[in-house]
Amino acid sequence: MFAVWGVAALAGWIAVPIIRLRAMADRVTEMNLSPIEAFQSPFDEIQSLRNSMERMRGALETFVRYVPRELVCDLIQSGEQLEVGGVKREVTLLFKDVEGFTTLTEKMTPEEVMS
Repeated sequence: MFAVWGVAALAGWIAVPIIRLRAMADRVTEMNLSPIEAFQSPFDEIQSLRNSMERMRGALETFVRYVPRELVCDLIQSGEQLEVGGVKREVTLLFKDVEGFTTLTEKMTPEEVMS
């Protein structure tokens, strides 16, 4: 009976961090990029994997600052390898100039222009 209890405790000790890692992976896959909670594991491999997950989350968070989130989601879900290039499409573009914008922004700080 003690052996069964010991094996169950040991299995939980190993399984709980792995279950947390899986939950983290699911959150990142769903593009929930909120910071990942820290936890400690007695196993270096699990701790290393947790650190890698955090770096991956941070990289995706940076990526979605410059690329629309929907496009990032589509790229991840497609599973396709990214390549430099493009797609030929017929599009209509409208270029609009704001009257006096250049003169106005010359007197502003970069932060004021952005706001």
